Amino acid sequence: MKVPYKTAVRLFAIYLCVLLVITTTAGLANEKLARKEAEETVVILQYKNPAFYELLRENATRENKTVVQYYYEKLIEVRGLNKNVIVQGIQLLKQSWEEIRPIKTVNLGRAVLITLGVLLSSMLLIIFTSITIGMKIATKPSLLDLVESLARFFNGIPSW
Repeated sequence: MKVPYKTAVRLFAIYLCVLLVITTTAGLANEKLARKEAEETVVILQYKNPAFYELLRENATRENKTVVQYYYEKLIEVRGLNKNVIVQGIQLLKQSWEEIRPIKTVNLGRAVLITLGVLLSSMLLIIFTSITIGMKIATKPSLLDLVESLARFFNGIPSW
């Protein structure tokens, strides 16, 4: 019996791409949140603690950066995160796994049943909604032509 190496490599490549997308998304989301937090904190510091803001401004000017850029870099440094988005995403995923690990009160069997229940109910909802919409579209010829042309278009898009 032959081992399907090509299929295994394709599956591995797909999972690797999905992992890359997830880590990049996590890193980009964290970067956006950290930048927004830095902007808001700098504005608050301007009014609530002008002495500290002046110190930040002096240090940022010394490094030829804006106050927000300087504060953002210090914020990332304090959190122990890398500036690279992909590495930052991996660090965040590791950090979230470490936060979940000590929770011992979660019943894995119950969690799996709840997840499967949610998946089943969403699938049933999608099926019933699509059947209802499909029946309504089938009775109207103008909508049927539109849906058929859209179906041809989306079937022509290559997918993997």
